[in-house]
Amino acid sequence: MEETAITRIRAFLKRRAFAVGGLAVIIPLLVIIFLQYRALTTLNQTLPAYRKQLMRQYLMSVVEDFSRLYSKNSEQALAVPASSIDLPKNGVIEDDDERDVSQNAVTRVADHFKQQDFKGAKRYFVVVATDNNGVEGSEVFFYDPKSQTMIRDSKAPELKAVNVACASYMIYVREGTSVVPSATPVDRDLRNRLIVKPVINEWKKIVAVAGLVVDQEFFLDTVLPAAIRKSLPEFLPTEDQDPIISLYVRGMFYLAYDGKGNLLKLSESEQKVEPEAYQPLTFVFSNSSLTIRLKNLTVEQWARRNFTINLSLWVLMTLFLIAAITLMLRTASREMKLTQMKADFVSNVSHELRTPLASIRVLAELLNLGRINQPDRVREYGAYIESEGRRLTQVINNILDFSKIESGRKLFQFESCDFKEVVNGTLEAFTVHLKQNGFTLSYEAPQNSLPKVVLDPDAIALALTNLLDNAIKYSGDEKEIAVRISQSIGFVTVSVADRGVGIAAEEHEKIFDKFYRVSTGLVHDVKGSGLGLSLVKHIVLAHHGKITVQSKPGEGSVFTMHLPAEDQKSEQQADRAGSEGGLSYKLTG
Repeated sequence: MEETAITRIRAFLKRRAFAVGGLAVIIPLLVIIFLQYRALTTLNQTLPAYRKQLMRQYLMSVVEDFSRLYSKNSEQALAVPASSIDLPKNGVIEDDDERDVSQNAVTRVADHFKQQDFKGAKRYFVVVATDNNGVEGSEVFFYDPKSQTMIRDSKAPELKAVNVACASYMIYVREGTSVVPSATPVDRDLRNRLIVKPVINEWKKIVAVAGLVVDQEFFLDTVLPAAIRKSLPEFLPTEDQDPIISLYVRGMFYLAYDGKGNLLKLSESEQKVEPEAYQPLTFVFSNSSLTIRLKNLTVEQWARRNFTINLSLWVLMTLFLIAAITLMLRTASREMKLTQMKADFVSNVSHELRTPLASIRVLAELLNLGRINQPDRVREYGAYIESEGRRLTQVINNILDFSKIESGRKLFQFESCDFKEVVNGTLEAFTVHLKQNGFTLSYEAPQNSLPKVVLDPDAIALALTNLLDNAIKYSGDEKEIAVRISQSIGFVTVSVADRGVGIAAEEHEKIFDKFYRVSTGLVHDVKGSGLGLSLVKHIVLAHHGKITVQSKPGEGSVFTMHLPAEDQKSEQQADRAGSEGGLSYKLTG
C-alpha cells in the first residue's frame, strides 16, 4: 500500500513537474519581492532624514573651512610685536597738538603689515591710546600699501566701526590689564566687518590693538565659492551635487550659489522655497547663515522617485527571472516529454520490427520444412513474406531517412516526373499489404495528362506509403481507403482518405511533430514509430509543397500532399481538368 502511494506521488510529480517547479520558484520570489518592498518602504522613510543630515554636515564643513581660513590668517597677520610700537611704560602715548608723537610711534608697524599677504583683508590698521594735555583719546592708523607707511585717514568709511570696536580695549590699555592675545571678529557694522587682536608686551599687558577690515567681496566671490566646491564631493552623493546654497544675512536672502560655486539668480518665489538644511556662520560672519536644497526636487520627492525606480527595477528583474525560469522549466518539461516519446519510439519500433520478422520467420520455416506443397499456397506465403519484407524495409527506411533529414544529410534526387506514374507505382507495390489487411482501395485520377512535377520519386513514394500505412492502422473496422489525384492552381495533389477513428482538431498541428502520439483513443493505442507523418512533412516541404489534414473524431481523416507543378496552368484549365472524367478503379481485398 505504501509503495502504491509513493508510486502515485512520483507519477503525479512527473506529470506536474512544470507546475510544481514553477510554484517552487515563484513562491520564494514572491516572498523576496514582499521583503524587498518592505525594505524599500523603510528606506523611503529614513532616506530623507539621512540626506538632510548629509546636507547639514556639508554646510558645517563649508563654514568650518572658511572660518579656519580667516582665523588662521588673521592670527598671523595681526601678530604685531609690541616692540614695533614706541610706547611708554604705561602704554599711553603723550601726544602733542600736531599728533606727531603717536604718528612716529607706529611707524615701524608698517614693516610688519607689508609682509602680510592675506587677500581676505581689505585694510590693516593699528589703534593706540593717547593723552593730549589731559584729554584721553585714541588714534587710528591705517596701513597704506602704496607708500608702505602708516597713515591717518579721517575719511575712511571703516573709521567709525574701528573706533567702536576698539573703545573697550583702550580702557584696558589705560588700566594695564592683562588679556589673551587672540583674534576676535567684530561684525556690528555689516558693511565693515573687522577682526581685531590685542598687542601685548612682555608682561602680557595690552598696549595697542591691531586689526583688519574684512574684504567682503573677496569672501563672496572667492572664499565661499571655493569652500562650496571643495566640500561637495566629500559629503553629497553624485545625484545631489547640483544643489542651491543660499546665503542669508540677519534672516534676509542675500545671494545663492550652485554646487560649483557659481552665482545664481533666483526669483522671489524660488527664494522662498523651504530649504532642506540650515547652518549658522561663525567667526566674522556670525549674523549670517547658509541653507541648502535640491535644485528641482525636495528630499522627500527624491526619495519617493528613488523608491519608485528601485521597486520598478526590482519587479522588472523579477519578471525577467520568472520568465527565464518558466522558459527553463518548459524546456525541461519538453525534454522530459521528448525523452518519454523517444522511449515509446524505441518500444514501438521494436514491435514494428519484431512483428514482420516473426511472420517472415514462421512462413519461411514452413516453406523450408516442406509442409506447404501446393503451388498456390507457396505463392501466397511468398507474397506474405514479400509484403512483410516491404513493411520491414519501410520501417527501416523511415528511421534512416528521418535521421538523415534531422542531421541535414538527406539528399533528394529531383527530376521531372509524371506524377500519376509515381502514384500508380506506389499503389501497385502496396496492393499486397492492402489485401493482407482486407482493405478496399478506391483510386481516382484525371484522364488527361497532368503537368510535369519536379520531385524525388523514391521520396514521394515513401511519403505516400506512410500515408497509406497510417490509413490502414487507424481505420478500425471501416476498411475503406480512397486515393485521389487532382490539380489546383500551381499544384498537383494526392489525397489519402480513410473512414477511421479520426483526429481531434487540437491535434492537427501536433501530429506532424516527431515522436508525437495523440493522448487518447484508438489512435494512441495503435503501435507506431511516431516518425511517419513527421517524415511526410519533411519530404513535402523539401519539394516546396505543403501537407494538409481534414479530420474529425469518428469521421475519418483526409491527408493531402500539395506539390508545385512544373508548368502552372490557369485556373480555368485546372477547373476543366477536375471536371472531366478520369481513371477510376476499385480494389477489393
